[in-house]
Amino acid sequence: SQQMKKDADEVAMLQKAINTNLRAYDRVQEVIAPGVNELDVLAAGQQAALHAAEYVLHHGGDYQCGELGGPARDRVIQAGELYVIDAQTEYHGYWSDLCRTFAVSEPTDLQVSVYEVLKAILEDIPNLVKPGSKGTDLWHIIDARIREHKHLKDVGLIHHAGHGVGIRAHEPPDLNRDREGIFEVGNVFSCEPGAYSAELNGGIRLENTFLVTEGGVQNLTQYPLELVRK
Repeated sequence: SQQMKKDADEVAMLQKAINTNLRAYDRVQEVIAPGVNELDVLAAGQQAALHAAEYVLHHGGDYQCGELGGPARDRVIQAGELYVIDAQTEYHGYWSDLCRTFAVSEPTDLQVSVYEVLKAILEDIPNLVKPGSKGTDLWHIIDARIREHKHLKDVGLIHHAGHGVGIRAHEPPDLNRDREGIFEVGNVFSCEPGAYSAELNGGIRLENTFLVTEGGVQNLTQYPLELVRK
């Protein structure tokens, strides 16, 4: 559809939405620490996005610590938890959807090893997608890569692998186990491998946004993927 194919002006707006969202990720890293309230982390992210965009916008999403996701609660975050922040920001009608996971104090060996698997998958996306690729194929590749970790061999990927982004935070193509989406030149999509278990003390999800071009896939999210300890 026309909506799925973005022209250069739309890509520029989506890049501004991404950059606005990333300012929230800069700010929350200054705030996250054991004993801090989740609502204060959200407020810090919202304020940073607001200042970056210089007008009233939407910024929110998953701001729950020690969980797969969910809205911020009136709750203090604890050492040892993983903090998944999966935030959507709207900039002049265009959306960004990104995710990073932070370790509250020092992570366990298991948390670090699972994080490294997901980081490697996300870094490899430009090698796994080209025009004509199927979203279902990408889902199965990511699921198989997650299952290579012995802790996750019976778990795999429990949600979609990603989705298009544009004038909505979630658009086609859908990157799902069974709903077919085909990548075309001009698609802007987010990819979000994740892994969750009780032993992980929450979960890990990482999400970047990419542009499908004639030559392959370009990462629009120029931002570190290293595990940050807070």
